[in-house]
Amino acid sequence: MKRILGKDYFVMDQWQLEELAKVCRKAKVKIVSDGLAAETLNSLFVESAPSVETAVAESLAEYGPNARIAVIPKGPYVLAAVAAG
Repeated sequence: MKRILGKDYFVMDQWQLEELAKVCRKAKVKIVSDGLAAETLNSLFVESAPSVETAVAESLAEYGPNARIAVIPKGPYVLAAVAAG
């Protein structure tokens, strides 16, 4: 966070990483992707899941049946935010 928010750091489209970092500070993010290897995703502060169904089942097992879960298709086109409370 310190590096990407620094005044002298800029990478084209870094806003995507900045927004993801904000969400990851408050929530666990699981990604289902055919285009990136699980090892790559797991090294990017998110968790890989083989399917949406698996990601939801794992989350419910970890956080209980009353867990709040958001499924975001086409994730790169959405800015997710975790509301307070």
